[in-house]
Amino acid sequence: MFRRKIFTLTVVAVVSFIILCGVQFFLLYNTYKLKNAQYHLTCAASIEKAYGNSIKDDKVYPGGAAILDSYILGRMDTLEKILIRDTAAFRTVRQQLGDSVVRALREKNNMDSVLAPVLKSNPHIGSLQYGLYLSMLEICFSPARYYPLYTRGEKNIFMDEAVQTSAGALIGGTLREPAPTNSVVEITVASGNDHSYRLRFALFADTGERRWAIIRLMMPAFLLSVFSILSVMVISYLAFRNWGVQKQLSEMKSDFINSITHEFHTPLATIIIANRTLQNKKLTTHVDHIDPLANVIERQSHRLKSMIQHVLDITTMNKIIPDSKLVSVHGMLEDIIQDYRVKQDPSHFDISLGKHAQSDTVMADPFWFSTIVINILDNAVKYNDKEVKGIEISTSNFRKHLLVEMRDNGCGMDESTRKYIFEKFYRAPDQVKKESKGLGLGLYYVKMAVQAHRWKIEVDSRPGVGSVFSLIIPLNI
Repeated sequence: MFRRKIFTLTVVAVVSFIILCGVQFFLLYNTYKLKNAQYHLTCAASIEKAYGNSIKDDKVYPGGAAILDSYILGRMDTLEKILIRDTAAFRTVRQQLGDSVVRALREKNNMDSVLAPVLKSNPHIGSLQYGLYLSMLEICFSPARYYPLYTRGEKNIFMDEAVQTSAGALIGGTLREPAPTNSVVEITVASGNDHSYRLRFALFADTGERRWAIIRLMMPAFLLSVFSILSVMVISYLAFRNWGVQKQLSEMKSDFINSITHEFHTPLATIIIANRTLQNKKLTTHVDHIDPLANVIERQSHRLKSMIQHVLDITTMNKIIPDSKLVSVHGMLEDIIQDYRVKQDPSHFDISLGKHAQSDTVMADPFWFSTIVINILDNAVKYNDKEVKGIEISTSNFRKHLLVEMRDNGCGMDESTRKYIFEKFYRAPDQVKKESKGLGLGLYYVKMAVQAHRWKIEVDSRPGVGSVFSLIIPLNI
């Protein structure tokens, strides 16, 4: 259920983020288009003004009218006679004349000098590309009767193909195949008289740094958009992380309560079992049976009392300060084993103690020593799928140290698991999948208690064979 909720919230968050990015992109794109249009209008207005002033009484460019008149008006009578005499020949002659006019206009092009003042007075434009195009040139012998010398889109077999573009015949400039957004001005000139001509020409322009200029103009909006997206990402991440932490803390609290409950139940269960045994009249008739059970109840009562005293340190994970005293490890191990046997099924549990150490007197806190051993024993039983769960505890001396080895026949651990078993809240992935009870704090307590005593602990384990926990304690010599 929780995973499904996480998945649903993640999908909603991702979809919302994608929608937000899409809206931001749409707004930025439209902002770019708007700035592009504004920038073009500003530049086009300056270019159109300069260009319009230069051809106020002229055509195409300054001096263009004289070129057109010289090529067309002087040939009107000849062209009319050819039209009357041979229509097919007229089609050829008009294309030849159209090519000649375009050639002459290209040779005398002076638009660079026309646009130079615009660049000088508008340094923000930077470099400028332009394209001057002739899109239509027609002659007229009688009113409203025009014959094309050149028409945009109609191939002229005499004209260079590189000159003929979708915008018309290129008269000057390097801006080939201009976009509609590059349009500055388009002019149609016609006299309406007999033996005259009409033409349409257009000027297109674009700045070399136009894109970067527009990006600079819209940089505040872009940065604000990026900042808002990043803010949403950071806030979402922090919210999810805090939610996860709160969920983990809630689970930890619940698991900790269960773990502490289990810890308290252990001595209580031992006391209850010992008490029931004492209530068995057949056993109480033998005095030698009463004393061991009474000792079990006394030890477990003291342990329960110590647990209550230490519960605050356990819950807050404060640093352990051991109350060390001179103790016999063999004696403590015998008591721990005797108490531990009480709560186990004898038919499925076997524990032995080999006291091979000649010297077993050390400085230790009895409570925390018991905690170390009991947590290791609990793990040996919990992670053991054998029919008879076997544990061997042995002691030996070496180099002024006492070695306590606790060997089990449990599931064992691989190297990757063994590296982390003393980490707080760590549980092996395969055990998590099995949903075995526990918070992952038992061996963490072991490590904390060992470090507090300045002892050492080593672990050797093989999957399917079992584990050996070796506790190395300095002797009190």
